[in-house]
Amino acid sequence: MTLERRTEPRVEVRLPLRLDNGDLAITRDVSPQGLFFEIEGERLLGEEIDLSVGLSIHGRPVWRENHYKVVRVERLPGRTGVAVQLLS
Repeated sequence: MTLERRTEPRVEVRLPLRLDNGDLAITRDVSPQGLFFEIEGERLLGEEIDLSVGLSIHGRPVWRENHYKVVRVERLPGRTGVAVQLLS
């Protein structure tokens, strides 16, 4: 049995994500405090990164950039799952 550490509900939603190195990804789920996505590269636990999330507001694409901290890294077959916490 694993201890659930989430304090906010997560919503499964696929949103475009632009990483600080220019790579693109898709979110798997989001919460008010963070998000989870999968990439082909690597990220380090504790690393701080800037991510831009693509939203559609009134039918127009808007990119929202925020600063995050990597709080979990999952090794998946051929990919890496990354959970980040919103810092600002």
